[in-house]
Amino acid sequence: MKKPILIYAHIPKTGGTTMRGILEKKFDELNYLKYPANKSLNEMKAIITDREPEIQCVYGHCRFGIHQYFHKPHTYMTMIRKPISRLISAFYFIKSQKENGLYPLVKNMTIREFIYHQDPRIQVQVNNFQTRFLCGHAKPTLKQAISHLKQHFSFVGITELYPLSVFLFCKKQKWKSVVYKRENTTKTKPDIIPLDKDDYKYLITKNQSDYYLYNLCRKKLLDQQKKLTYIEKKQLIQYLNVYQNRSKKVTSNR
Repeated sequence: MKKPILIYAHIPKTGGTTMRGILEKKFDELNYLKYPANKSLNEMKAIITDREPEIQCVYGHCRFGIHQYFHKPHTYMTMIRKPISRLISAFYFIKSQKENGLYPLVKNMTIREFIYHQDPRIQVQVNNFQTRFLCGHAKPTLKQAISHLKQHFSFVGITELYPLSVFLFCKKQKWKSVVYKRENTTKTKPDIIPLDKDDYKYLITKNQSDYYLYNLCRKKLLDQQKKLTYIEKKQLIQYLNVYQNRSKKVTSNR
């Protein structure tokens, strides 16, 4: 029995570019489809129809729902990040990317101006963005996001637990663990974020669903770690040591 198509729903600023690099190592170029963000629905359907027999993996900023255009079994995976951390990273990333659709609006804003701005395009970023992504439409509900995770997602990693997430994902796929490097980090983000306690309270209120999903998925990931066999736990320790040593070398060479 063939494996289902693996759909990586890359939520922006969750470490997705790094994960995409891992997928490109594991699938032949012929067998993966980079989700073309700027294509119309009809163009997307045509691409899938033309290439479906060979496609084994789809990745990109594809919200939940793309599976309906395939005639094969499917499974999703994604990475989830602490909501405020993701939002802050997204803001500074947008400000650094002139080709981003929000750049003209955001380029001269402070982060405080950004989070309180009432433009609907900004409010999408500020208000339960990850829940929206997992629901796949403009009116998300926590209940629906949880339902999609249970029914369609075979793996959800946590950005703050990235090495563990990669190890467990590779185990899930029956792949040899991949030693990776972080890619597409937001280099313009300052060390101290100019937000006060009230701003953070506001953002927590705006992201209740995202925080629920984050905590739910983080617990599930840690439960998977607990269920590893003795040998698998030793393999995980070795893998984490390799990652830490690699990170130290990268830091010392900067």
